[in-house]
Amino acid sequence: MIRQLSQTECTQVGWIGRVDGYWGWLLDHFTRVHHLDASGLDSWIAEVHSEKVLCIGLEGRQDSSIDFFNRLVADHRLETSKQKGKKKQSPTPSSVQCCALLGESWAGHRRTHPLPESIRSFYWYELYDRLLPWLAMERAGESEGAAVRQSRVDGWMQAAEVSTSYRASGTKALILTEAASAATMWLDVLNSMGIFAVDLELSDLRLRMEPELVVLDLDRKPLGSGDDAERLAAWIRRVRSRFPASMLVLADPFPRWNHWQSWLSCGVDVLLPKPFSSLGLQWVIQQWLELDPQDTIEIDK
Repeated sequence: MIRQLSQTECTQVGWIGRVDGYWGWLLDHFTRVHHLDASGLDSWIAEVHSEKVLCIGLEGRQDSSIDFFNRLVADHRLETSKQKGKKKQSPTPSSVQCCALLGESWAGHRRTHPLPESIRSFYWYELYDRLLPWLAMERAGESEGAAVRQSRVDGWMQAAEVSTSYRASGTKALILTEAASAATMWLDVLNSMGIFAVDLELSDLRLRMEPELVVLDLDRKPLGSGDDAERLAAWIRRVRSRFPASMLVLADPFPRWNHWQSWLSCGVDVLLPKPFSSLGLQWVIQQWLELDPQDTIEIDK
């Protein structure tokens, strides 16, 4: 079952980078993507549009696009995080909002050489809890709407800003973990949002209620000490079969695209790294609950 959303006018995303693997997955969440190169960037920036963001995908610290990106910043053609607190002005043809998306080969902290400290940057696996909420809050327009979902969750590019006072009262959530500390953390996070949450033993999926949200946070071995991805995939399939209409969130402390791709195909809706942004999670849940649950179709697995 897949929920379909109406496609409307939304933020223009200018993209410089690869389109395969997780880059393609990221781009699937944007409804209006303009694939750019150095020759077409000037004309795209010059087009006055109030909802425009330039995203550059950088696979690693040796990516050939880094020098080009830094030249744009030096020429003051990209708006950086140092301007974040300034009052929004009318769009001009001289500058555009921007961010860097960092790939799997980007080792070490994001805010170190060769990127300027002022550049907003996100790791590829921070799509749901950081990148999409930031893009939503950067919107300068007044229209509302959402992007088309091509998998179980594809967009929310056109969503409203996160409201820190938003409370999902009446929403029910099921927490499935293997550690008491993880269960306590999730109970605290969800209860603070006004969500009624219960935690169960992983082996016990007997539950009378049908939760809007199911959180799966299982113990994982550190990278290099063995691959338990298939064990998680088996649990994802079981949980998805038991709760086909629920929003299924999986938390993973060791993000790897080959694992995430497998889990998405098993029915995960939202993947979160650990640690994650609780405000970003609140934004994701808010968007899910505001979608029309009647607007669904059946698809073949």
